[in-house]
Amino acid sequence: MDKCDENGLCNGTVLDCNDGNPCTDDDCDISTGCINTPVSDGVGCYDAESPCKTLATCTGGKCTWTWDSENCYSEPITPDPSVASDIYNDTTHIWSPGGMNPVQTDRVIDIDPRRIAVLRGKVLSFDPVTSGLVELPGVSVKVDGYGETITKNNGIFEIVVNGGGVLTLVYEMENYIPVMRKIYAPWRDYSWLPDVVMTEYDSNTTVIDTTECADPNDPATCIWQAAQGSLVSDTDGTRQATIIFPPDLHGYVTVKEGDYYVPYNFSDLNNGMTIKATEFTVGPIDEEGVDRGPMAMPEQLPPASAYTYAVELSATVEVGQGPVIASSVHFTDGTAEMNPRPVYFYLQNFLEFPIGTNIPLGFLDRESGYWIPSDNGIIVIVRCKEEIASEWYAWVENAISLGIENEERRLIASNFEMPDCALIDPEDQANWVKFWRIPIPHFTSWDANLGFFPPEGAEAPGVTPSSEDGDGGCEQSGSVINCHTQVLGQDIPLAGIPFGIHYRSDRVPGYKAAYTLKIPILRDVMPIGITANLEDIKLDIQVAGRH
Repeated sequence: MDKCDENGLCNGTVLDCNDGNPCTDDDCDISTGCINTPVSDGVGCYDAESPCKTLATCTGGKCTWTWDSENCYSEPITPDPSVASDIYNDTTHIWSPGGMNPVQTDRVIDIDPRRIAVLRGKVLSFDPVTSGLVELPGVSVKVDGYGETITKNNGIFEIVVNGGGVLTLVYEMENYIPVMRKIYAPWRDYSWLPDVVMTEYDSNTTVIDTTECADPNDPATCIWQAAQGSLVSDTDGTRQATIIFPPDLHGYVTVKEGDYYVPYNFSDLNNGMTIKATEFTVGPIDEEGVDRGPMAMPEQLPPASAYTYAVELSATVEVGQGPVIASSVHFTDGTAEMNPRPVYFYLQNFLEFPIGTNIPLGFLDRESGYWIPSDNGIIVIVRCKEEIASEWYAWVENAISLGIENEERRLIASNFEMPDCALIDPEDQANWVKFWRIPIPHFTSWDANLGFFPPEGAEAPGVTPSSEDGDGGCEQSGSVINCHTQVLGQDIPLAGIPFGIHYRSDRVPGYKAAYTLKIPILRDVMPIGITANLEDIKLDIQVAGRH
C-alpha cells in the first residue's frame, strides 16, 4: 500500500513480479498488480546445466523437456592409483560444477568433505504388457537445497548430500504421481536407498460439474454426481474406488504457477473438474510374488500403521493456462467461514473386515511430507437394491443415523453390483454387500489402514552375525601363530633401516575367512509358535551403498 510520509512524499512497497517461471512474461500493472502472461508455445527454456534434458520448450506456460538417454551420465574421474581413495574427491564428477557433465544440478548447499554422503537408488514402474516391474528412466529426483538429478537408462540415480540427518527425496515425472521418501544420510559413506515404484495416474476419468443445477440460483436443483477409478483385481480381491459428490458443491483448488500456489474458487473453473482415483496398493504382480504396493506408496507409513489400502484422489482443472493437475482440492459448505464439507469415498470391503469396523484414515501433507490423521471411515451394509418410481436405490442399513440421503443411496445402487430385493431374502446376511464409507474433505493421497501387531508366539531372532576370522586371539613366540584364526606369520627385520618384511597367511590370494560373515537367520531351536506361523524370510544386504 502506498502512503504519504511527513514530507509529502509517496512511499510504497515494490512488488516482485518474477514468478520464477521461464515460460511467463512478468509485468506489473499499476491498477491490478503483478501480471504473469504465458509466452508463446515453442519458446526455448533449456536448462543448459543438466545433461539429462533436451528439447526444452514452453507449452501452456510450463517448461517441458525430453529426457536425453544418450548424455544422461557423469564422466567418471580416473582414480590415481598412487593416492588413497577418498569419497569426496571420487564423486565430484556427480555434483561439482567443475566436473565433466555433472548430472546433479541446481545445488545451493556446499558439500562438506567431512559429512559427504552419496545416495543411490532405483526407480521402477509397472509394465501392463509384461505385468512386471521395469526400470524407469527420466525421473526427476530432488532434495531441498541439494538440487536435482535424473534417473538413467537403468532407472538408477545418485545424488550427493551432507550426511548426519534426515532428508526428504521427491520423485517426479510427467503423468506419474509424485513420491516422497525420508531417509537418514550417513557421514562419509554411500547409501543404497529402497527401490521406489512410480504409479501412473489412472486412465479412468469422470468430469464433475460444480455448477450443474437446473436453476443456478436455487441450490435445491443441483444434482448428486459420482466418479469412479478403474476396476482393480489382485490376490486380495476386486474393488473400484468411487467418490460421491453431494449437490451445490463449494470449495477451491490451488494450482502451482511458477514458484507460487494460486487458489481458485470452483466458480472460476472452466469445464468443471476431471476426477481420477488411482490406487497404490495393488498386490503381487510377478512369478516371485514381488509386491509393488509398499514400494509404490507415496510416502512411508507411520511405524504403527499396517499396509492396507491407499489411493490418490486428483482433479485436473482449467483456469486459463490449459489443463493442469490441481495441487489441492478443498470442499467447503459455501459459507464465509468455509467450513469443510466432505465428499464420500466408497470401496468394496475386499479385505472382509467385520461389520461396523472403524477404518482409521490419514492423508499425506505434501508440504511437510507427513501423514496427518483424519476422521475415521466405517464399514456399512447394503442388503440389496430396491426399485422406487423407476429408480434403483440401495437398501443401506442404518442409513438415517449415518446421514446417507436417498440420492446417495441411488448412486450406490447405480455404481455397484448388488442383488435385487425382490429376488432374494433381505434378511439373509449371505446376500448382504459391505462397503467402506469414508469422508474426504480434500483431495490428496489417502491411506486407510488398521494397526498391526506380531502374531501370537512371535519373538525377536536372538541371533547376531559373526565373522569367521575370530576375535584376533593370541600369538605365540617364534613364528607368529594366531591360535584362533589359524593364521601363520613371520617378521624379518631389514638391516640398517627401521623397516622390516611382514608375512601373514591371511593376506595371500584366495584367503576368504576375513571377508566372510556368517548371518544366522533362525536359531537352532525355534519355538513351535514361530515355526507354525512363519511364512517367509527376506534378507537384504548392503555393502558400501550397493546391494
